[in-house]
Amino acid sequence: MRVFLFGLVFFLFHLVAHSNESPKEHDHNEAVHATLVEVTKSAKDFKIPTDLWDLIIDGEKLESKPIEEAGHGKADSNQENKEVETKKVDSPIIVWMPLKISLSAQQEGIIKDKEVEISYGMGGGELDLKDFVVGDKGSFFIKFSPGEAKDSGQLQVYFFSLSRKRKIDSEIFGSGCNVYFDISKKWASENSKKGIKVNVTESRHVSVLGGHFIFVKKLDNKLYISQIKIYDSTKPEYFCRE
Repeated sequence: MRVFLFGLVFFLFHLVAHSNESPKEHDHNEAVHATLVEVTKSAKDFKIPTDLWDLIIDGEKLESKPIEEAGHGKADSNQENKEVETKKVDSPIIVWMPLKISLSAQQEGIIKDKEVEISYGMGGGELDLKDFVVGDKGSFFIKFSPGEAKDSGQLQVYFFSLSRKRKIDSEIFGSGCNVYFDISKKWASENSKKGIKVNVTESRHVSVLGGHFIFVKKLDNKLYISQIKIYDSTKPEYFCRE
């Protein structure tokens, strides 16, 4: 498979979250102090399929079309050999966006703190789940905030899976290797409010979130991109070989 090599790591997820518990609700008036984490480390190089990159930039380039012929039927002979003029196609300008990820849990002992906010610089980065998930049972929410509020334009979200498929209690978790999805609509629905709910029992969250999430906004001839790679360095057996 041909691939493009980029200077930042993409991050994507498959929205198949499951929860096996009903935790007690906390008092809405209870104060929650979030742990703030700022990531300054530059992201590593990564690879994505050529056709995924084509999908990301689709619509940014003007398609070359032949000049329409006047009238009906066969064209005049002096027009048949004319070279078809095409409009010059400009490549989109890539603009990297910042990214913020919020993790929250209704119960203690699932993630490092009840609420954690992780801020990435322009272009995003990586998230190693072992640094923040400490429990082996229960659920937490993950919320993605790419770009800034002042940015306009429709957000497209793509997921390039790095998670092997595995069966847990007759259900399949993980999207498989070398597959990608346009998850824009599902992401918009699930990411609202608290975010996407994932369960940590038997490391379900690792298989659900494992991969690259890519966030794209298209404005004029500019392509605004942010991304994150989510993985767990303590569970390499759940991931595809890169």
